[in-house]
Amino acid sequence: MPIKDALIVAAGMGTRLQLHGPSKPLVKVRGKALIEHAMQAAAKAGVQRFVVVTGYLAEQLGEFLQLLARDNNWQLEIIYNPDYQQANGLSVLAAEPALPGPFYLAMCDHLVSPDIYHRLAAAQPAEHQVALAIDRDLHNPYVDIEDVTRVYLKAGKIQQIGKQLINYNAFDTGVFLAGAQLFTALRASGVKAGDYSISGAIRQLAQSGNAIGVDNGNAFWIDIDSPLMYTLAESYLDLKRAYANFETTRCRQATMRTTL
Repeated sequence: MPIKDALIVAAGMGTRLQLHGPSKPLVKVRGKALIEHAMQAAAKAGVQRFVVVTGYLAEQLGEFLQLLARDNNWQLEIIYNPDYQQANGLSVLAAEPALPGPFYLAMCDHLVSPDIYHRLAAAQPAEHQVALAIDRDLHNPYVDIEDVTRVYLKAGKIQQIGKQLINYNAFDTGVFLAGAQLFTALRASGVKAGDYSISGAIRQLAQSGNAIGVDNGNAFWIDIDSPLMYTLAESYLDLKRAYANFETTRCRQATMRTTL
């Protein structure tokens, strides 16, 4: 069954990107807001309805989202998280009433290829599982190794996850396919470990073998959470645009040769 809903977490302050704008989701990368990049990638994978959790500068972001949804004919529900300065899982829990069925979960500051969503859907995780798109390229030049969330998998199942892992064999791309089980795991992680982070929920699910990793197949992704990663993202988009222009020119030249 196609996944039509996506939850986008867009509540944080983004202090390391404030040179580029006061509101992280509204920081523009090559003329387009981060939240717009995130939503368009999901829409290209078939998402029609967005649940966006806001926090810092919520009113400003909400106005932008309303216009964006109108212009793109997207369904939109905005949910405010007053605890936005705390663990990111609280933003996910705030959206629970709005997401009765399976949904994608993504971060507003991750620029990703729609192929990642397609791969998650194709994996068809069981109802009791949460699937995380993972990147096995440990030399990916677009990864901030000091900040990335690391993952250790065995036979396709997540065993451990966290930023401080010493032994790991993949990176967390920040895109998930989940359902009610994610909310249950978040609450359990909070009660048992005092950890309301998304990674805490995945650790909880991993204990019962219900957190799976889905290979991104080298599909592009980048977490834009610092000035360096911002610069790398713009460089990538420049290269992508240049390649697209080259291909367009090449096709036109081929067409002209054919018609002569």
